[in-house]
Amino acid sequence: MYMSAPIKRLLACMLLAMVVAMVPVGAAMADNLVAGSGDTSAYDKQTTKMKVSNVGDRVIENGNYIMEWAGDSQLLVGVEKYSKANKASVVTQIEHKPYYSQVWNFTYEFSSRTYIIKNKRSGKVLTVSGKAKSGSKIIQKKLASKSDKRQRWYLLSTKSGYKIYSAYNKKCVLTVNADVENTVLRGVKNNNKVSQRFWLHKAANWKPGATIRNGVYTLASGGSASTLLLGVPGSLSKPNTRLSVAANSNKLSQMWRFIEVKKPAGYYRIQNISSSLYLTVSGAKVVQSKYKAKNVQLWKPVVVDGGIRLVNRTNKVLDIEGGVANSNSKVSAGAVNAAAATQTWAISPTTTGITYACERGLNKANARAAMREGPYSWSDFKEYYITADLTAFEMNIFKRSDVGKAWVPFKRWSVASGKNKCTTEGDTCIYQKWEYYGDDSGYRAWYWNTIGDTAFHSVLCFKGTKSIKDSRTRGYISEGCIRVGMNNIKWIYYNCPIGTFVSRYY
Repeated sequence: MYMSAPIKRLLACMLLAMVVAMVPVGAAMADNLVAGSGDTSAYDKQTTKMKVSNVGDRVIENGNYIMEWAGDSQLLVGVEKYSKANKASVVTQIEHKPYYSQVWNFTYEFSSRTYIIKNKRSGKVLTVSGKAKSGSKIIQKKLASKSDKRQRWYLLSTKSGYKIYSAYNKKCVLTVNADVENTVLRGVKNNNKVSQRFWLHKAANWKPGATIRNGVYTLASGGSASTLLLGVPGSLSKPNTRLSVAANSNKLSQMWRFIEVKKPAGYYRIQNISSSLYLTVSGAKVVQSKYKAKNVQLWKPVVVDGGIRLVNRTNKVLDIEGGVANSNSKVSAGAVNAAAATQTWAISPTTTGITYACERGLNKANARAAMREGPYSWSDFKEYYITADLTAFEMNIFKRSDVGKAWVPFKRWSVASGKNKCTTEGDTCIYQKWEYYGDDSGYRAWYWNTIGDTAFHSVLCFKGTKSIKDSRTRGYISEGCIRVGMNNIKWIYYNCPIGTFVSRYY
């Protein structure tokens, strides 16, 4: 039967539309993240088996996604300093940083069978710099002509995550070369390693700032460009001390623990690491205070350009008195003013800062003496002090005694440490806690207490359970962490707060 050319083109378009509708999306489609839900489980790794795709396949639907590196560090792909600038570097950032610079729009081009990946905050697209050879830096750049393949990307779904590589040069695979924050991403020759794998979490309903992972942070007044940190003047531990801002001193008094509450959703208590007191509204002032089951201690982070705004449940906002931030300026609570830079706070994780503060000045050769005679005042220390003898496989808990400023032996347990003595020795403190960890590696370790570059945790259990898989608590058997019996580590988890000092030695 004869058909005219226009009819043939119409039928061809109809057939193409039918084929597109039938194209399968990756079998392990990413999770929806619901803003304000307070459910951090939405960031768990995908557990279903992913379909292995072919080059040029449309493996995910168009939309906004969060790119999470498939390594162990829970890092997200973002833009350096949350910049909107052309040619700004694309880097790894700590999970749950409340900025749109970690949201990327994926759009599939049928003509080239590639994706354009656009940053939601800047509107610029993921680009291989220079001549797009192996080792080239990944940047964001304004979208150029359709012929520029350095701004087009193939997605390949594998059983261990998505591989993303340049349409210009297939030797440029999106790669994370170090498991630390602010690592610049590069295009590197395919190595089939986890450094080149990413999980894509669907972010259609995600809003930045809805969830901040429980942990220890600093708060800089005026946003990301500021160096003035919220703190307790003079490191005072007295309740109702008024708070102020000052230059970074790497002291625990400038470090704040965010603790998400179950209800209302999206709110946190914010606890000072040095004093263990809470950020509290007191009229027009902001002070540190003992725990209160009241709205004056509930804070909600709301994203604004350059940082977050901390809104109290009383509808007052964390601000600087007089609207000008200088060293030692007092902190106040007032009405929302969108134009006030002093109501913008940059939130940054303090893993390095708190470890440095805990380590400096301690005498590893005589830890107990250092705890009494080191550069800290007695009020800096928590109720307990922990030592781990990595040769005798023994942990000792000492209890603080204010009489004579002494540490009194309190508990003693056997522990296991790293194979070939790979557990790091030295003095540090507990700076982060997780109820459990490790499911993605095929096991579960309960009551995780991060110390320096390692952790105390329970003996190994089967994935997703408390059924013990390996009960050993003596010998060089771990991958570097210190394993403690289940009941003993549970006691540490609930009785030794963040900031508790720890000494590890052989």
